[in-house]
Amino acid sequence: MANTKRFGRIYEEVTADLLSYLAELELKGEIDHREIDWFKNGLIAGFEAEYQSWSAPADPRIAAYLAAFDKWSVNRDLRLAAHVYLHVAYDLPRVIANSFSAYWDMRRGNGPRLFVRPGPRFLRIFHDNMRRGVFGVTGKIAGRFDAAQTLGYWIVALRSVAWIHGDLLTEFGGGQARMDIESDMADGLLAAATEALDYPWLFGIHNFDNSELIGQAPLGGLIEVGADSSTITIAASAALAAAGIAAVRRRRALSAIEVLGALTYRNMGRAINPQKGLVTA
Repeated sequence: MANTKRFGRIYEEVTADLLSYLAELELKGEIDHREIDWFKNGLIAGFEAEYQSWSAPADPRIAAYLAAFDKWSVNRDLRLAAHVYLHVAYDLPRVIANSFSAYWDMRRGNGPRLFVRPGPRFLRIFHDNMRRGVFGVTGKIAGRFDAAQTLGYWIVALRSVAWIHGDLLTEFGGGQARMDIESDMADGLLAAATEALDYPWLFGIHNFDNSELIGQAPLGGLIEVGADSSTITIAASAALAAAGIAAVRRRRALSAIEVLGALTYRNMGRAINPQKGLVTA
C-alpha cells in the first residue's frame, strides 16, 4: 500500500476548510439546503471515498501510478505532488460527474460557481503548508525553483478544468462510452508518471507542445537538457561539493514536479476529448 500520509494531512485540512466555506455561505444566505447537501454528500463524500480507495485501487493503472512514486528513490516532494495531481485531475472530475446523477440541477445554475469559488482558499492552505515545511528542503529553494509557485500553478490549473472535465464526462452517459473515457484518463495518468520519472529532467519538458495547454500561462524557462548535455554537465560538475550535488538533485526533483503537472494536464485533456463520440439526447 502506498504511503500517502503527507497528502492525507493536507487533504484533511482542505476538507475542514470546505466545510467552513459552506458554513460561511449559509450564514450569508448565499447557499440553500439542497446546494449544501450536494456539496457535502455529492462532492466532499465522493472525494473522501476516492482518496480512501487508494489503499487498494480497483484499477491496476492507478495502483501502478501510486507504486511508481512510492519507491525509495523517488523524491518525497515529487511523491506528494503526484498524489495531489491524481486527486485533482482524476478523482475530482469523476466525482463531479457522479454527483449529477442525484443532483442534476447542480450541473448548471449555482453549482459551477460554488465549486470554483474556494480555489484561492486551497492555494492559501497549500502555501501555509509550504511555510510550515511540509515540502521539506525542496520548498525552500529560491528563485525559479520555487516549489510553492510550481505546485500551486498546477493545482490551480488542474482544479480549474476539473469541473469542465466532469461536465464532459456527464455528456458521455453512464455506459461503456464513459468507461472508455475514464480508462483513457487512467492511461494518461500512468503515461505522465512514466515520462516524468523516466527522463533525467533538469529544466524541461521533452517534445511538449505548449499549444496543448489550451491557453494557460507560459510555463517559463522549460528547456530540456538532453542526454549529451547532461553528461557534459555531470562531468564538468565532478568537483562540486556534496551540498552542490544535492542542490542539483533537488532542482531535478522540482523540475519533475513541474513536468508531471504539465503532462497530467495535457493527458487529461486528450482523454476527455469532446470529439470522441459524445452521447446526444
